[in-house]
Amino acid sequence: SGSNNMHEVSCKYGCHMAFSNKSCQQEHETHCTLQPFECPFPDCSWFNQLRSLDTHIYLAHNEVDLNDNTTFIVNFGSEFNHSSYVAGPSNTGPKRLGFLQLVKNRLFVISVLGNFQSMQVYIYIQYLNDNPNWSSTAALEVSHPDGMLHQWIGRVQPLSFSPTKIISRQMCLIFNITLDQLAAAPFSLHSKIRTHELG
Repeated sequence: SGSNNMHEVSCKYGCHMAFSNKSCQQEHETHCTLQPFECPFPDCSWFNQLRSLDTHIYLAHNEVDLNDNTTFIVNFGSEFNHSSYVAGPSNTGPKRLGFLQLVKNRLFVISVLGNFQSMQVYIYIQYLNDNPNWSSTAALEVSHPDGMLHQWIGRVQPLSFSPTKIISRQMCLIFNITLDQLAAAPFSLHSKIRTHELG
């Protein structure tokens, strides 16, 4: 246990990378492409290594927007829209929509979670494959049915961050909505992504 920096430690996912200390190892493991991972779309049962997730998404969820500045139409009242639609077990459960955006060969997943019980909508964006040499920021903007404009600007988080973690740390756009608006009225979601290599 007193190994300190005397011995190298290896990635627990078996990618054969070795690190001089535990903190470097743990930092790497948050974005190791060999880690087991679930598809971010909750209606999908895919579970495999993170490095295979982009291929799966392109094949199974093929609605990918190729612009860094785009507008999606969010409609919880219809199962037919340009997204992967997931309804809760009843009309009182949460409903979730997913959108995909490809910017500079990086795939971003935008999740829209509508909750009938809290009367809130949560919109957050995550990137697919973590690369410590890249940094991405995003601006999310919603034209609300009540005429209000809601905005969030911040750093894009990895898919390894759970929705609970993102929402609790307010790394997302949050706004209130009525039951009628959530069930029926579509609204516009504007997404603008900036991604660049560090250094």
